[in-house]
Parts: sequence; structure tokens; C-alpha cells
Amino acid sequence: MKGDTPSLAGWVAHVFEHPVTDPAWHWSPEAPAWEYKAEDTVTFIADTFERSGELLAHFTRRTTESGLLVSHQRQLLGLYVRSG
Repeated sequence: MKGDTPSLAGWVAHVFEHPVTDPAWHWSPEAPAWEYKAEDTVTFIADTFERSGELLAHFTRRTTESGLLVSHQRQLLGLYVRSG
């Protein structure tokens, strides 16, 4: 992922395009990392909320909830964004 240009579509895919599992996919040691700048990530989170009706419409409620929880948990733990 590092070296690619970050995009909103990439962010949405990274956070929401996973099956709902227990434990959640992001707790796996093999989980893909989002390795872009924190500034980009904050923008993508805001854009996701502002355009949620459009961006998240094709996801199930459980998948959407899981993605939002993943984003929140990993941000709080400092594991999600590795500032570049």
C-alpha cells in the first residue's frame, strides 16, 4: 500500500470490504495496515461520514458497523495510522 496515492475509494475498501467475523479481521497479525499520513486518513474519515449514503449504501448494516468500529478502535490504539 505504501507508495500508492491514497484515495477515498481505497480507504472505504480497506475499512469496509471485509466479512464480519469474531474476532474482527483487523485483530489478525496478517491484517493489512493502512500506512498513509494521518492527515489523509482524517480527511477520508470525514468524507466517509459526509458521503455515507453514497459510499456505504451497498454494505450491510453489520459490515458498516464493523467498519466504523474498526476505524475507531485502531485509531485509539495507534495501530491504524503510521504517520509517514
